Amino acid sequence: NFYRRMMFIVIFFTFLLNFVFSILHPEEYVHPLAGTFTEGDVFSTGNTLPLIGRPWGFNHWAPQTTEQNRYSGSWWFKGSEHTLTWLRCTHQPSPWIGDWGYFLFSPIISGAGQEVTRNPEHYWEPRGAIIKPYLFDATVAPYNIRIELTPTDHAAVLRVTFPIKEVVSAGESALKQEKRICFIEAAWDNHGVIADTGGQYIKGRATQVHEDRMITSGFSMFILVESKEATDVDSHNDMTCLRFRNDAGSVIVRMATSFISHDQAKLNMRREVKNDKSFDQVSKESKTVWRNILKRVDVVDPGEHSEFASRNLAVFYTGLYRALMFPRRIDEFDANQQVVHYSPYDPHSQPGGPVKKGVLVTDNGFWDTFRTVYPLLSLAYPDHLAVIIQGWLNAYSEGGWLPSWASPGYRNCMVGTFADVVIADAIVKGVTGFDLMMAKDALLKDAFEEPPKFSDGAVGKVGLREYIDNGFLAYDQRGGEVVSRTVDYGFADFATAQALQALIARDEDNKVFDSQAKEDLQRKAKTLLERSQRAYSSLFNKQSGLLTPRSRSDSRLPAGFSAIEWGNGYTEGSPWHHSFPPYGIYTGNERELGKLVDLHGGKTRFQVNSKQLQIRKLRPADPRDGRHGRRSSPS
Repeated sequence: NFYRRMMFIVIFFTFLLNFVFSILHPEEYVHPLAGTFTEGDVFSTGNTLPLIGRPWGFNHWAPQTTEQNRYSGSWWFKGSEHTLTWLRCTHQPSPWIGDWGYFLFSPIISGAGQEVTRNPEHYWEPRGAIIKPYLFDATVAPYNIRIELTPTDHAAVLRVTFPIKEVVSAGESALKQEKRICFIEAAWDNHGVIADTGGQYIKGRATQVHEDRMITSGFSMFILVESKEATDVDSHNDMTCLRFRNDAGSVIVRMATSFISHDQAKLNMRREVKNDKSFDQVSKESKTVWRNILKRVDVVDPGEHSEFASRNLAVFYTGLYRALMFPRRIDEFDANQQVVHYSPYDPHSQPGGPVKKGVLVTDNGFWDTFRTVYPLLSLAYPDHLAVIIQGWLNAYSEGGWLPSWASPGYRNCMVGTFADVVIADAIVKGVTGFDLMMAKDALLKDAFEEPPKFSDGAVGKVGLREYIDNGFLAYDQRGGEVVSRTVDYGFADFATAQALQALIARDEDNKVFDSQAKEDLQRKAKTLLERSQRAYSSLFNKQSGLLTPRSRSDSRLPAGFSAIEWGNGYTEGSPWHHSFPPYGIYTGNERELGKLVDLHGGKTRFQVNSKQLQIRKLRPADPRDGRHGRRSSPS
């Protein structure tokens, strides 16, 4: 009986290990290197970066494998490269958008009197390093330096372990080592002795922002760097370096940033990485933050504890980690614990000037995320979604419009006003915690007001008057991407109408809207629903069964039209990608199909046509697309 009981216990706990143990620490299944084996825009496995940071963090941190110069561009990390040059504080949401407000740093060992190299070459195996959302840990050759970094929201702690023995190169006598951690790509204009702890500090400002972004020209990220072990600060060309004793082993560097001021950066440092917090304590905190946020989505049955199950969990949790990195919160806590921010959306806002209250977010393209990231947030993270939406509404309040792409301010990139869909979806689902009246006003502005011409597509519906008058945007009036713009405008109209109706329905006692206001909202909702139907019905071509470009007066197929060609009237896709908008199929009534189904000739014919989307070869000359191209959002 004893052995039977023991056997039962062993089998029982083996069962538990198979089904439970694998997801006790979901943060360990995240692989930030996934998607980084990329060759610019020639070949991509994802165009991602191995980002270390907190969820929706103010800063991200990443290794850099290229030299830093004016030709570095946005593809500064490749997972297949074995040269590590710098670590980087980054705000890059995508290589197509580029980085802003960044700086670089690296440990450097040199011989006495030797030149300090600007682009140090450390050699490493990326897949042999520990790269997790909460930790970077790599040992690099030729000097056997261990580099570790762990993040907080506005700060990070760097731990560098230098070799204590002198490095002897082949054929050379031993050189007296000089040990530094050097910083570039910012104006390092102040340094000195830390008054309360000793050691050295450096202050800097990073000001990189692309000119094509609608943002005040005086943007700055304020940087504070401190190390108790540093003995001096020296400069080498455009590098500013913390100098350490020649016999230094492990040293700690604390870094904090702010968009408001150096004083605020110091406040962020004292709160998040104060001196009595060890590196390991901060790392443990970051790890716990990630564990708790990832465990919101529980994998109930991952299968037997095997390599196959582990690989599936890695795919899932790596994708979830990516979904929780953006948009970026850029608000800070002031000395009174009030949430404040510098606003890149307000043309009158200036660094060092008056700050604004509340949360603020950036680094997000709604065209890419409205049907993927935000529905996930509404289901698993509604509390965080409410804060994020309020951040977008504050951008609207300060800049006058909701952005279509933001990085860090308004950015002219992609089409549509899909922030409307995100906010409307949250309203319909009953997400609470953001200003509903401000949300209503923002939605109505996008729906009925023509954007300013100088915005050039960064806000609002470009060609709104033509869209209203024609029911669509015509290629002989508006040029390229007219199908995508039309269908996307219709999507926003449909979503806004649903949100307005939801607001009316919930106000049964007329506590928010009086009867006249409700009638006005109901009238506008009806108008928007009609506009959304016209958007796809005006472009539906019976000959092809697709939504196709047309001129203002002629609905025939344009000359040279191809059903599988990307571009022309379509954004990052072909006619097949853009011809089945869900709002044309779903009406909000489970028993009623949309008008798009009728245009195809009924439910049976629609099913036949829509199934062709799954099997039709798109861009057959391009093997990356396969049969159903899932590389872009319209898919």
